[in-house]
Amino acid sequence: GMTTIAYDGKCLASDSKGTTDSGIQELYIYRKLHQNRKYIIGCCGDFGQQKRFIQWIFGGSRKKDKPPFSELSEFAALVYDKSNKDIFYYDKQLTPVHAGTPTAIGTGAKIALGAMLHGASALESIKIAAMLDIYTDDVIQMIKIK
Repeated sequence: GMTTIAYDGKCLASDSKGTTDSGIQELYIYRKLHQNRKYIIGCCGDFGQQKRFIQWIFGGSRKKDKPPFSELSEFAALVYDKSNKDIFYYDKQLTPVHAGTPTAIGTGAKIALGAMLHGASALESIKIAAMLDIYTDDVIQMIKIK
């Protein structure tokens, strides 16, 4: 995923950069965080797959409704479950894996994680990732955990 999404236990934060497969930078701000009453989702990778994944999670993530994902495309997501107050990591297999706190996904994930382990907030970690990762910008989106 050409982006950085970070979670620090207090909020989910992301950058806003969109890039096409040919490496061309999109000129609009791309929304990477989504929420409904039950979940907060941060996705990176293939845009079509992100859309199908968000619909699947918001629709109750039933096994029989699992969207088909291409093996070739990039995809990762962090899903915060508001009722369990818990964060999960998903890849193309769409099997939830319990994620620790802090956690991060995307091309700037290692930078963001290192920053948070050193005391940075999720928001600050995206700014730090944006300094070093060419696929991450410093236009920050944030959803606070209630």
